[in-house]
Amino acid sequence: MANAKVCPICGNVLRRTDMPDFATVARYVAVELVFWTAVALVLAFLGSPRGEGELYAVLATMAIIVWLFLRPLQRAARQAFAERAQYHCETCNRRFEGQGLREVEWRSA
Repeated sequence: MANAKVCPICGNVLRRTDMPDFATVARYVAVELVFWTAVALVLAFLGSPRGEGELYAVLATMAIIVWLFLRPLQRAARQAFAERAQYHCETCNRRFEGQGLREVEWRSA
């Protein structure tokens, strides 16, 4: 609640109306799973007997390289989603969008 957006008109807390789609959430979860898989493979490499951990080391290195490639893309997607955020004020019944809370007109369906 510390970083909640407030309505520039009435000062009420705004409610975010747009949600990420399934593909965005799945991509975020996949990148996080790649990272934790790399951590598990490094731990398996460190815990394996001498001479038997080469496969773990190769797989961990590949997972870390994939994670290092995907992480900046994930951050860019998160920033783009935050920039086009849409908010609604329940008190004064207005809609705002973006980081600067630009007021937008209601769009009828």
